Amino acid sequence: MGGSLKHGQTLKMEGEGILELRGAANSVPVRAEVTWFERSEKTAGRLPGDLLHVVARFDVALPAFGIGRRARTEALGSRDRVGRSD
Repeated sequence: MGGSLKHGQTLKMEGEGILELRGAANSVPVRAEVTWFERSEKTAGRLPGDLLHVVARFDVALPAFGIGRRARTEALGSRDRVGRSD
């Protein structure tokens, strides 16, 4: 994936970064969608100049950062989406 940015078109990208969490640092793959908007009257309503809209997604293996099952479910509370097998 890759290429050049063109006004109003979304470019899908993949990369890798270092996530630091709770004293641990791990490499994490990242997927991103980047859209460049040339300066216009419409964009000037938000900020001056060109705009770059970035949406990035990455999955985090919580045990790699010292976060165990109990901590995950307590953090999620009643909105628990962690599958349970016990």
